[in-house]
Amino acid sequence: MLLLLAAAVLAVLAWSEARWSLSFPADQDAEAHRQTSRSRSALATLAGAVLLSASSYVAFLAAPHKTFGAAGWLWLAGIVAVITAAALRPVGHARQDKGEGEDSSAWTLWEVGVVALIAVLALALRLWDLRDVPFNIYPDEIMTGSVAERAYVNGAGPAPCLFSTLWSDVQLPSLWFAIVAGVLKLGGIGLATARLPSAVFGAATVLPFYGFVRGAWGRVAAIAGASTIAFSAANVHYSRMALNNIATPFFWTVCFFLLMRGLRSGRPIDWTLAGLAAGV
Repeated sequence: MLLLLAAAVLAVLAWSEARWSLSFPADQDAEAHRQTSRSRSALATLAGAVLLSASSYVAFLAAPHKTFGAAGWLWLAGIVAVITAAALRPVGHARQDKGEGEDSSAWTLWEVGVVALIAVLALALRLWDLRDVPFNIYPDEIMTGSVAERAYVNGAGPAPCLFSTLWSDVQLPSLWFAIVAGVLKLGGIGLATARLPSAVFGAATVLPFYGFVRGAWGRVAAIAGASTIAFSAANVHYSRMALNNIATPFFWTVCFFLLMRGLRSGRPIDWTLAGLAAGV
């Protein structure tokens, strides 16, 4: 019995890449019916997402001072519905032509190791001595920490709505201050903890940037590009400041990475996620 099981495993491994001819051709009418059903389900789910989104606006107007409330849950439900609708939508025609720089080969173990090493070095470079480097404290860093602390940590009243803005005369999104406040709660009030979210966003930009460049120009260009981002003086500098500026390159890089995938795969889910990344 053990020999038979071993033989079966070896057979699966040996012929896993084999392309077999179909003994019974697929019923084209049945396939077309499935595609039509998926399209209708996707449209119905998308209509539900629009309804949820509209309801979230109504809930926000009804209770604009709730920190998250019904508006937040309806907003999240709408996002989930949009993603579900995109996943149900049949895949369109993907691009079949391959540019000279495109490297569509599978990931190898050494490549995963190189990318992981670049990401770890990028994070270490941004976390090392985070409190004292840069040695000067930008006034906006003090304001960021103070606004986050007063709004979501030690504030006298209820926490502000996550869908509003904070910092009078500047009006930055409250969500950033909520993230900073969450880190302050975990790590204590301090300059290093206030700078930590920026450091993480800056280091994380390496990963989608690698994927974007790899899809367009191949492994070698991706390794060079990711290394440039990881050790860029400007990127490292702004990653070590308690400002939300560094989050913008991260989300736009994610957006363009997903746009690249959408152009090549034709999958609606890639386009949808790209739009969500751009919106955030």
